[in-house]
Formats: sequence, C-alpha cells, structure tokens
Amino acid sequence: MMKKQVNDIFSRRLRQARLMKGFSLEKLSQVVTPAVTRQAINKYEKGLMMPDSRVLIALAAALDVKIDYFFRPSR
Repeated sequence: MMKKQVNDIFSRRLRQARLMKGFSLEKLSQVVTPAVTRQAINKYEKGLMMPDSRVLIALAAALDVKIDYFFRPSR
C-alpha cells in the first residue's frame, strides 16, 4: 500500500511541476537528459511507472525543483 501512495504523490507532483513550468509532455521529453519519451512521462504522471534515479534527477533538473518536491504530499 505504501508504494502506491508514493506513486500517487509522485505522479501528481510531477504533473504539477510540469504545468507550473508551462511544459507539454512533448516539451518535457525534449529537455530531459538522458532522453525520456513523452509516453514514459505520461506513464509516470498516471502512476503506471516510476522513473529510475537517473531519470528522476534529470526530471528535477529540467523542472527546476528539488528531488524531494516529487515526494512531499500536497497540502
């Protein structure tokens, strides 16, 4: 159950950070290095997949947030 909660929080926060930055899924997939497909980002946002640590670091850098931002529950 705990893993699902983490997935849910991560997926919501990723989407939130992307929208705050004004990025489409396509745009985010283009600015993340190492490359991540739009489809993969979509799956992260739907909670169907979790990125590995390398991709997580890249997403945080591309969206100008700290990694822990993705795992803090929204208030």
